Amino acid sequence: MGWVRHVVIDIAAVAVIALATFGGHPWAKWVVWIYTPLMLLLKLAAMSADVAPKQGDVPDWFYHVTYAVSVVILLYHFWYWEAAGWIAIWLLSVVAASRGRSITRPAKK
Repeated sequence: MGWVRHVVIDIAAVAVIALATFGGHPWAKWVVWIYTPLMLLLKLAAMSADVAPKQGDVPDWFYHVTYAVSVVILLYHFWYWEAAGWIAIWLLSVVAASRGRSITRPAKK
C-alpha cells in the first residue's frame, strides 16, 4: 500500500467529480470542466511525444477503478461530454500503458 501516496491526485479528482455532481458545488463543477479537457490534452500530448507513463508500483486495477467510477458518476448525472472525456482519457491511458510495457519487456528468444 506504499503506492497510495502516488495516487492522491487521482483520488482527489474522483472526489471533486462526486462533489460536482452529487453535491452541486459550483467551484467543483468548474474544476471538472477545466480539469477534464486539460487532462485529455496532456494525455494526447504524452501520446504524440511517445512518453511512457511512469506508474511506479501502482497496480493497473487502481487506474481502471478510478476511471470507471468517474465515468459512471458522470453518466449517472447526465454529464455526457465530461464522461466522454474521461472515457478518452481512460483509453489513452490503456494504450500508453501497453506501449510502456512493450518497450520495457525484454525480447523473447
